[in-house]
Amino acid sequence: MPVFFAALTLRGLPVVVVGGGSVAARKVATLRRADALVRVVAPDATPGIRKLARQRRLRWIRSPYRPGFLKGAWLVVAATSDPATNARVARDAARRHLFANVADDPATGTVLFPAIVRRGPIQVAVSTGGESPGLAALLRDRLARRITPVDADLARLIGAVRRRLQSVVTDPRERRRRLQRLPRLPIRSLLRSGRWSEARRVARRAAGLR
Repeated sequence: MPVFFAALTLRGLPVVVVGGGSVAARKVATLRRADALVRVVAPDATPGIRKLARQRRLRWIRSPYRPGFLKGAWLVVAATSDPATNARVARDAARRHLFANVADDPATGTVLFPAIVRRGPIQVAVSTGGESPGLAALLRDRLARRITPVDADLARLIGAVRRRLQSVVTDPRERRRRLQRLPRLPIRSLLRSGRWSEARRVARRAAGLR
């Protein structure tokens, strides 16, 4: 199905995960990585979810699903082992104009969770539009072999230069023009050999910074 890709900033926003099994636990881990305020609705839960609840790193509502539990949510995840319950969660979310991810039938929801490659600040998403999560995972693993920790170091270095440019160059087009050269410079080889100071000097000089 056709999709529109966007990255959500969920820090401090409430997200409801319906379900307490292994699939729900994986969704919880992804959402917590984004600093979302996670509420789990399930009569029972995995030891990992229970532990997070005891540590107050999420809220566990130990109950069967009811529509009222979606109140105040920004995003809903249906991740139970019962397809009928997941479909009901998706319908209830739609009535409340909430985005919903449905773990066992992505096409019935409004949000797909792509397979993600993470290297420091770099995140690359792979989706098959809900057709084959397994293929998305395979393609993710291929990409993971191509994106190295050095790429993450380069992203951090360019980010530092970008923040410095924002304080001294007011024209956003000029900032963009200067930053666009940096990934093409031979900085990666310096980072690979641990020559961080030299890499910083090259990047700053190319960006027109002292």
